[in-house]
Amino acid sequence: MARWEAGTADRLRRAALELFVERGYDATTVDDIAARTGVTQRTFFRHFADKEEVLFDEDEVMLAVLVGAVRGRRASGGVGAGCGLAAARAAMRELARSFEGERDRHRARWRVLEQVPALRGRQLLKQERWARALRDELVAADVPAGEAAIAVEVAAGALRLAYAEWLAAARPRRLLTLLASADARFDAILGDQPG
Repeated sequence: MARWEAGTADRLRRAALELFVERGYDATTVDDIAARTGVTQRTFFRHFADKEEVLFDEDEVMLAVLVGAVRGRRASGGVGAGCGLAAARAAMRELARSFEGERDRHRARWRVLEQVPALRGRQLLKQERWARALRDELVAADVPAGEAAIAVEVAAGALRLAYAEWLAAARPRRLLTLLASADARFDAILGDQPG
């Protein structure tokens, strides 16, 4: 039997987000988060290295979703030269699908990131790391490096646009619908460019 209750990390994440929104990130301490959750500071540190990590600890899981989507297409022969954009978009759809149903949590997290420049910097570094990993995966699947780089930038740009609209919408909308619309807008712009 575990020494601490299952689900503690999720409860700590929820409590931290609530406190960050209520009090502000800088005014919230690890002790505050632990107290709100009903655990000790020591238990907090079993799950997270620091309070910043509460906002970023799921990054590896999300990266695995992106890379896994490309690997799945690769296994079925759906990646190669000329297929980079389709594969990158499929990866972004999988990531968007994993966000659905978590809009309130994403909105709260984004509010915190918007208020703290250092956290925005870490978010940008995370996105660059994801883009690099996705490019590498596409290249490993025989997509030429230049095509892979462009495909990832276009697909990620559409997801960033859709994600911002999803968070800002007064009424909840499906992120996947917004992503399909953003992809169509990118296609229209790219199709209008002289060759």
